[in-house]
Amino acid sequence: MEMNEYQKQVCEEYLKVFNRLSGISPLPSKIYITEILGKEYHFHQHVRRLNEITTDRLLTKRYDRGFVMVSPCRGELTEEENNANFKQMETNLTTGVYSFLPIYGGYIETNTETGETNRVFEKGFVIFCSDKNGKDLDIDKLKNIAIGYGVKFKQQDVLIKEPNKPPYYINPKTQQVTLQFKGNIILDDLTQEFFTRLRKYGKQFTFECVYINPHPQNWMERQSRKSRNEIY
Repeated sequence: MEMNEYQKQVCEEYLKVFNRLSGISPLPSKIYITEILGKEYHFHQHVRRLNEITTDRLLTKRYDRGFVMVSPCRGELTEEENNANFKQMETNLTTGVYSFLPIYGGYIETNTETGETNRVFEKGFVIFCSDKNGKDLDIDKLKNIAIGYGVKFKQQDVLIKEPNKPPYYINPKTQQVTLQFKGNIILDDLTQEFFTRLRKYGKQFTFECVYINPHPQNWMERQSRKSRNEIY
């Protein structure tokens, strides 16, 4: 039976409330997961904000084990080049042993000449010091992996969080610490600071928030993403 206008309006309002309560954020500017990763998720036009609720669930058993944050993207590269780097790094991570969480820093880009705005994303990964089943792995090997990615993709910094130690930034080329945090910092704050440090070239940007992939909607999707080492 076809819905009348009132029923359609009720459904639309319900969806808005559901998205707000569940932390799902619509991105009307582009279905970027499909464009960037070349794959379909259920609700693929929506992503989740990384907030206190999702952070607590993702890091209940992972924070103190250690993790790293690395981006394969650079501000002076084109979107196509950055997307290619992101796909390449993701493919490498799916064939490894460390579990990972793709993260997307959302920005509002402003054209200083016309005043027009556009939503854009920086892309990166949190790589955890545990496998997809939660088994602890070697933090020194993970640190070397992060440094290797930093050198490969010509990054100024990569973020390291060793077990039971405060996180810090290290220059992958010199392997010198460039910033040392005091005490533990929650993942939500770390990801925002991480993306804010990524330099932008030639345009004005306002940081919005950090997004993560949609939650899997069925058993097959959960198993598929888990088999690829993805944390969701």
